[in-house]
Amino acid sequence: MTSVTGLDAHRDRFDGEIQGIEAGAGINTAILKAIDNDLAGLGDWDLRESSTAAMLAQAERKMADSEFWLGIALDER
Repeated sequence: MTSVTGLDAHRDRFDGEIQGIEAGAGINTAILKAIDNDLAGLGDWDLRESSTAAMLAQAERKMADSEFWLGIALDER
């Protein structure tokens, strides 16, 4: 996935959960606003705010178990 558009169609794969980064980060605020306003069908999704290290550890565990995982990624090109 490269966009939130169409993400809700795959809710079951991600257990309706987005792994965020540090609480108060701008991207988390934007995701919470999207959830609160049910943008792109995200109204019933949850954002798990945590440290970047915790997010990456969660990603590593999920990928090691061949499970789907949804988290924040930034492209700084």
